[in-house]
Order: sequence, then structure tokens, then C-alpha cells
Amino acid sequence: MDDRRIIAFLDKNVCICFDTNVYLNMYEYNPHISELYVEIANKVLDNLILPNTVKREFKNNHKNCKNKQKRKYKDISKNIKKSTNSISDKLKKQFKILEDFGFPNVERLSDDIFEKINKIDDVINEYIKENKVLEQMTEKFTNEDRVEKLIFSLEKNGNLLQRNSVDNLYALCEEGSKRYKKSIPPGYEDQPPRKNGITMYNDFIIWKEVLEYCKQNKKNLIFVTDDVKPDWYEIQKNNSFVFRKELIEEFKKFTGFDMLGMNSKMFFTAIATKYDIIIPNVIDSVLNFDLDNYFNSLMDTELEYEIIDELSYTGGKFIDEYSISNYDGLGFDYENIEEFYLDKYSFIGCYDNIAKYELQFNVKAEISTRKYFGKDDETKEDILSEKKYSVVKGIIHVELLREIDTYINTITEEYDYKSFKIIDGELSEVDYYDEEDLCVECGEEIGEVISRTGGLVCTNCAVGNSTGELCPCCGEKVPFDGMAGNGFCLECTRENPNL
Repeated sequence: MDDRRIIAFLDKNVCICFDTNVYLNMYEYNPHISELYVEIANKVLDNLILPNTVKREFKNNHKNCKNKQKRKYKDISKNIKKSTNSISDKLKKQFKILEDFGFPNVERLSDDIFEKINKIDDVINEYIKENKVLEQMTEKFTNEDRVEKLIFSLEKNGNLLQRNSVDNLYALCEEGSKRYKKSIPPGYEDQPPRKNGITMYNDFIIWKEVLEYCKQNKKNLIFVTDDVKPDWYEIQKNNSFVFRKELIEEFKKFTGFDMLGMNSKMFFTAIATKYDIIIPNVIDSVLNFDLDNYFNSLMDTELEYEIIDELSYTGGKFIDEYSISNYDGLGFDYENIEEFYLDKYSFIGCYDNIAKYELQFNVKAEISTRKYFGKDDETKEDILSEKKYSVVKGIIHVELLREIDTYINTITEEYDYKSFKIIDGELSEVDYYDEEDLCVECGEEIGEVISRTGGLVCTNCAVGNSTGELCPCCGEKVPFDGMAGNGFCLECTRENPNL
């Protein structure tokens, strides 16, 4: 969203509402950014309103967020050493494998590498020493707790919205339940198992509190939330997100006024522009730090094979059936994944300490299909053709969720993930063949060399083995009883006496 649009909207008799996560996230940034965001919030203090539900949520989570902020710099040495210890354990296993396979000088390689790993402690200690000031600033920020003071200022200035009665809360929960069943935003993503009881209706209750206030006080609204999920934002294919149109329309219909919805980065950046405040470009780096290493390391784990397994279970879901030769709609089976590699990735958003990424994989696979001819009159079994094989290529997109706790944990945590799912993709045919085109020996690769016993053998099987030898003259695979004993087959020897 354009900064100029936000700045212009501020002059339209506007009130500003921060969702609870905006206040709590101020504890997550490094102290430079935390201080700056509080400063910017104070610039628009007179316009800020505080829903009672936001105050309650902040109070319930405030202590935990504050304590995490205090621990993050104290835990840095322990967290990094935990990662280096994990790397050391993995390396030891790899060196053992190399030794078992008889690779030379493995002990020397191991000593050289671990000598360098042991020096990491010195680097860590130097980093902690250089950044001691950040720990001191964090201690100062949490002791002063300017975020909590901001909440107190809003309440003192009369910006705290009226508290809901018990009867009104019950009515809102009942209304929220009906909306959630129809996936009407906001809040329907907070149903069990994520949240239970009245807490799963908090987003909806906050929304209703704000609507009532703006209607009674004839106010336009800027609503700021970092809860980047579908019950607040529409996530678009280019990885951007826009505030749900349904919410903007509901606000307009209920109050008669206009609103803008955005995340905190958009808001604080616009206000900083208005007041000529420079924001260091570190917010995105929190969730984009060292992603090359993160995803490369993930590919060294079981993740790649798990995604391949998941793709195999999808059948023809991501296959362009119109590109497949001789396809009659019976379905597909994955025979072999020939190529599978991560092409690119992007950060989508973060909510409730879960970061979302989209990964794009390039895929080349061998699939098979059969034609259906009906049922056998006697056995009643399906009558199917021989398998038809296709080679397909294309891309798939995978959504990956990663747990994020604090800034320091983001850059030092183990290379793991919470979950993944294949969200879309398309694989199209680039080649096809029938079952009789397969190698008569291994039955897996395409046959390219004539076998004297019938059919074709692949290049892997076109060598001397238990079934015969390759005649270098005619280039055919010949059984042993068809060889002349001079390395050539009997036919070629008869035709060429000089062999």
C-alpha cells in the first residue's frame, strides 16, 4: 500500500486501532526497532483507540513476551553452540561412512575440520562482546517497558473502549460461531485446535468493538494487524496480501465511513515517512535471515523425500491430463521421480510465531496409465491394457511452516520445520512410450539396443552379464551360445573372417 495513501487518510477524521499482536510484536524486534516503533506510535497517540479485548489479551501475554525479550541475548551463546554441536554430530557420522568405504586420509580431514569448528567458540565470544550493548539496551527497554506504558497512556487518555457486558459477550460468541461456520472473516481461523472457548472469538469481538465505536463517533478507521492469515488478509499468488474486501465492505455498510487495513510494517513505515523518521531495514531480515543455508540444509534432511512421497500419493492431481498421449481418464501412477530440486522460495508472512514460506520445485517424473476395456464376464475383474508410460516435467509449489520464537532463535535454531503441504503445480508430458519399449532385462529403462533373444535392452543392460555379451561389430546383445569366443558373435565372425 502506498505511503501517500495512508498519510492522506490520516487527515480524514480517522481513528487507528492496533491488534494485540502489534503491541506484543514490539517485544520481538531488536531494541533499536522496538524503541522506534513505540516512538512512532506516540506520534499518533491521540488517534489510537484501545479495544477492551486487546487490553485483556495484552495483559495475558505481556509477561511471557517481556521475559522472552530478556532471555534472547543471554541465550545466544547456548543456542549457537547447540547448532554447532548438531553439525559436529552429523559430520562424525559422515566421516564414519567415508572410513567404512575406504576413502583415504579421512582422519586428517576430520582433524582439520574439527580444528576449525572448535574456533567457533572464539567467534561466538567475540560477537557477544561486540554486541554487549544490545543486551544492555534490551535490559533497559524491558525494565522501562515502554510498550506497557503506551497501553497505560491510552487508558489514561480515555482511548480505552467500553468493556463488554457478560450478556453481550455471550451474544457476540453466538454470532461469531454462526459466522465461523460460513468462514466469514475475521477470526474463523482461530477455531480448535488452535484456540478454544471465548478466546477463539477474540478477533471477532475486537472487530465488533471497533465497528461500534466508529459508528457512534463517526470515525474513519485504520486497522493494523500482523495476523497475516486468510481471515484478515487475502493472500495473493505473487505472495503479497491485501486486507479482506469483505471486512472493508462490512465496515462501510455498518458505519457509513471508510477504512484501510494493513500490517504494522506498512503503517509504521508510512508514519515514519510523514515525520521524516528513518527505520533501519531489519524487520524483513528477521524472517529472511540466511534462507539459502536454511533451505539447503532442509534439502539434506528427509524433507525432500517426504515431499516426493506426498507427490506420489496425489496421483494425477497436478498432471496436465490433456498433454498425456493415449490417456482415457483412468488415472496415473508415479513410477519414478527422475529429477526433483528446489528452484526458488519466498517468505509469505508470519502469525502466532509461525512463519510461512512458499517453495517451488522443478520436477521430472515417469508416470504410467492404463486404458479400461470393461470387466471380464467370468471373473468380473477389470480388463486393462498394458501400461502406457509418459515422462512429465513441470513445477510444484509447496507451503512450508516454520516455528519462529524470537529474533535470535530465528537465526540459530535447528534446521527444521513444522509442516508442509503441496498447494499447486502442473506437470506436462515431454515424452511417452509403451511397455514393450522397456528393457526386456530390467524392465525399467527404455530399450535402445537389440537383444538377439527378442526385444530391446537399455544401455545399462547392454553389457556382458549372465544373459550374454554385446557384440562390438553388430552392436546387438547376444546369448553366450551365439558368441564365437573371439569377442564377436557367430554371425559377424562368419561374415567377417578377419575378426
